[in-house]
Amino acid sequence: LYEKEKFREKNLIPTKSLTIRLTSPACSVIKKLSMSCFYVVYIVDEELKIIKTATESDFIRAVKNRGYRVTAADLV
Repeated sequence: LYEKEKFREKNLIPTKSLTIRLTSPACSVIKKLSMSCFYVVYIVDEELKIIKTATESDFIRAVKNRGYRVTAADLV
């Protein structure tokens, strides 16, 4: 959240990663976000192979534009 502003102020941002299955709701990522760091999210299939790497902003935009029921698969 607010990663652009944080980056402009400090020139670096602590980063964490999350992994989510294709079938999981995108809002489950949003619930895990923190103001203190930036998140990179790995979207994986049932065999845990990485299908896509996304950012917290991708998930926020997806829920904002497509609604609360959007899944990680909708970002792929």
